[in-house]
Amino acid sequence: MTDRDGATTLDGFLGGRLQVRQPQDGYRAATDPVFLAASVMAKAGDRVLELGCGVGVASLCLGARQSGLVQIGLELQPDYAALARENAAQNNISVQVVEGDLTQMPMALKEQAFDHVIANPPFFTQGSVSQPVDDGKR
Repeated sequence: MTDRDGATTLDGFLGGRLQVRQPQDGYRAATDPVFLAASVMAKAGDRVLELGCGVGVASLCLGARQSGLVQIGLELQPDYAALARENAAQNNISVQVVEGDLTQMPMALKEQAFDHVIANPPFFTQGSVSQPVDDGKR
C-alpha cells in the first residue's frame, strides 16, 4: 500500500451500492469521482478510458450506472492500480487497469480508440501549493 502502514478502509459509494477499499492515508476518493462518472453519457458498448484512475471510483460508479461498457483505467501508482483491480472484482464491474504514466502513454492504449476519456485532474498548478508529504496524495 502507498501509506506507511498499509492500512486501508472499506468505504461505501452510491448509497453503499459500491464498496471500495482505499488507503487510510494518502489520496482518498470522495464525491469528485462520483460526479465525474455522473457526467459521462456513456451507453452500452462504449469504450471509456479513465486517466489517473486511483482506486477506480469514477469507473466503478460509471459501470454501476451503465452496464455493457468497455472500461480501462490508467494509473501511475502500482498500489492504487492493484486496489482498483481488487475493487472492480469485488464489485463485479469490468475495469481493466493499466499501470503507466499519462505523459508517456503506454503504446497499448495509444493504439486504441475511446468514446469517452475522463480524468479528475489536480486542482492546483504544480508549485503553487505545498507538496503533500504522502506520495499517494502527490
